[in-house]
Amino acid sequence: MKALMTAFLFSTVFITHGQHQSSLASTSNQLAFNTSDSQASISQQASYPGGTNAFYHHLKNELTYPEEVRRQCKEGSVVVSFLISKEGSLQDFEIVQSLGEPFDNEALRVLKKMPQWIPRVRNGVPVAQRWIQPIKFTFPD
Repeated sequence: MKALMTAFLFSTVFITHGQHQSSLASTSNQLAFNTSDSQASISQQASYPGGTNAFYHHLKNELTYPEEVRRQCKEGSVVVSFLISKEGSLQDFEIVQSLGEPFDNEALRVLKKMPQWIPRVRNGVPVAQRWIQPIKFTFPD
């Protein structure tokens, strides 16, 4: 149970937890090494095809400020949680932090439009991974 909980926490936030466990994470190549008690596993985090820059390029090109709230000049972030399946498809979208329905809908529209991701791999086997992503909205000039 401890190893399962650690794997979940480690997959979303690269943290060290517990006395008999150490973890090392490198964000440059998204590889993680985790040892817990006598178990060792090597993981590669899920990733957007083309990497982080391609992901942000997709957001920049696709995200639009909702027209129906333009007069409010509202800014902020919508935080969305979604599951990256072991096949790389995105599913089970959930708004974790809302900025209002028009912004939430736009964030979901853009995320659902993304191509299939490269799934997380643990010990050579693709596994599902929950991803939490903030989507920032700034008022256009």
